[in-house]
Amino acid sequence: MHKKKAMTHEKASFVKREGHRVEDIYAELIGVKREKGIGKVDIIDKKGQHHSVKGAQLKWQIFLYGKSRFERDFDESGKLFVNCIESFPENRKDYKKDKNKFKAVLAGNMLKLKEYMENAENRKNFFMKSFLNNEIDYLVIYNENIFHIFNAKEVIDILSNLTTAENSKAQMKSQKDNQKVIFKHDNRTIGEIEMRNDSNVHYKQVKLWMEKKGFMDLLLKHIQPNGKKTDRFIFYGKAQDNFLI
Repeated sequence: MHKKKAMTHEKASFVKREGHRVEDIYAELIGVKREKGIGKVDIIDKKGQHHSVKGAQLKWQIFLYGKSRFERDFDESGKLFVNCIESFPENRKDYKKDKNKFKAVLAGNMLKLKEYMENAENRKNFFMKSFLNNEIDYLVIYNENIFHIFNAKEVIDILSNLTTAENSKAQMKSQKDNQKVIFKHDNRTIGEIEMRNDSNVHYKQVKLWMEKKGFMDLLLKHIQPNGKKTDRFIFYGKAQDNFLI
């Protein structure tokens, strides 16, 4: 098994541009322009409602945060994330000298974070903050040239109630147990919390990612299409109740 490589700068730039292209298409279809640089919000519609648009890539980065963000913006879980971050020394050179030592410290803190995430209400609070930041009304997923539109809070209810949390297990000798928190549905991994220590730029940062297909399969299984359907839009659950095109 090959070790997972960090995304190159060129690849990251392409993913970002592609994401903006999809957001621009969606914005044009609902008669507005894409927002720039305002947190989780990609689109604000004519009613002032906020939309977050997830593109066609296979995995979505929900966040990539350092210590100060968890101290400032997260509640109880923030302390647990800070403990994970502080498992590692300030200087990445010191970490590279004895990775196993610091990974052993991280394992204990990831176990505590997993215990927190085993509680459905805790998962809900975490997902609400991570995905919505208390500002998103609609989660929109672009797939095969169609925008699948969900009520954001319905998505979080499904995600928090129908996933489980567990720690990672080493897949090869060079790896260690309990280095991540994994979210699963029907025994399938749909997302992970992991430390980023692979470069000086992202040293001591925490990443949450979600796997698109597993995430969509979960939503489509439990939130039914409802209301008007067009060539470009499919609405699910309560999404069309206050939607304006």
